[in-house]
Amino acid sequence: MSSVLVADDSEVMRRAICTQLIANGIENVSEAVDGFEAIAKTLTTDPDLVILDIAMVRLNGIDTLKELRKLRPNLPVIVHTQYAEALHKVRGVSKGPTQVVAKGNPLLPVVLSLIASTVSRHQSH
Repeated sequence: MSSVLVADDSEVMRRAICTQLIANGIENVSEAVDGFEAIAKTLTTDPDLVILDIAMVRLNGIDTLKELRKLRPNLPVIVHTQYAEALHKVRGVSKGPTQVVAKGNPLLPVVLSLIASTVSRHQSH
């Protein structure tokens, strides 16, 4: 069973993403309201994938991603942001298995693809 952590400071956005994930068979979904909580929950829940907003209070998504890369370099992360174009120029975002998805674009196909590749990597080891 796959697990996904959704980190976004917008409750409406978190709920919408979680509902979509659960409706598509991902039963183990957890939430974080900011980067600090995302890092803590990554350590405690060991998700297979993190969906990470960039514009969050307390600790933004860029700094959160850098910390996640230190803790779990191979953890798949989907950066889900309205700043997708500008983000491609930020250093450190492309390290590790990272996908950038603009808000408003389909998120689920990227989630399912990354989870499938994670599962196949675990099975081949």
